[in-house]
Amino acid sequence: MSKKRFESLLANYCAPALKQCKYANMFHLPKNDNSIKILIQQYNQQLNSKGIFLILIEQEFQYTIYVYNSKLKDYISSNAVQNFLKSYHYPNTFELCIQELKKRLNTNNFPHEIGVFLGYPLDDVIGFIEHKPFYLVGDWKVYQNVNEAQKQFDLFKQTKEKMLNQIHLGYELAQII
Repeated sequence: MSKKRFESLLANYCAPALKQCKYANMFHLPKNDNSIKILIQQYNQQLNSKGIFLILIEQEFQYTIYVYNSKLKDYISSNAVQNFLKSYHYPNTFELCIQELKKRLNTNNFPHEIGVFLGYPLDDVIGFIEHKPFYLVGDWKVYQNVNEAQKQFDLFKQTKEKMLNQIHLGYELAQII
């Protein structure tokens, strides 16, 4: 995969995390291109100093690219989220939680608690898991704070559009983050 194509994919699926208005995003690619591994290493070298981290999760038929920023650690470390994750038998450190998530993504049981690793509000993650009635669907299903969620969805959309435009104008990802 070309660097330009990879940057377009990152902008399309992960702009909010890259611009740090959302804690994390992820997307999937078919497992037919080993250059992804090299690209992940290269972009981590460029972006880790800016607080952006890319994780490659290799699954049977696909790659999952998980992109998060340094703000995620504070969210995952909050008491409410830690208590929630503890109820799903996650370890108590951020790094070990990420490793556990990677393991769970490679099982047949989808980890619905993944919402907290994408920065979704805890109440919305719990509402989803408990099959409660939702009030809005955007980047996630919203169970509380609809107005705030809609503002976030609008910001995410604007961020994505702006970043894609900059990529198409020839800017490199490292220049616009």
